[in-house]
Amino acid sequence: MMEPAIALTQSADIFCVIGTSLAVYPAASLLYYVSPGTRVFLIDPYPPTNIDSNIQVIRNTATLGVAEFVNII
Repeated sequence: MMEPAIALTQSADIFCVIGTSLAVYPAASLLYYVSPGTRVFLIDPYPPTNIDSNIQVIRNTATLGVAEFVNII
């Protein structure tokens, strides 16, 4: 089941994680498969403090954060 998700992640131009605080596995492990140069976003009102500097954090709820994400991209 993860293989199709990994393939899509590797081919993505933009990757966005919504509302998991990067704690829900196996989905959170998809970050390890993002290709270099891909824009990565995390939408979460309470993101983890040890977040990678390459991840753009949108500190908001899913509903408001997705609207903000759409405006950014």
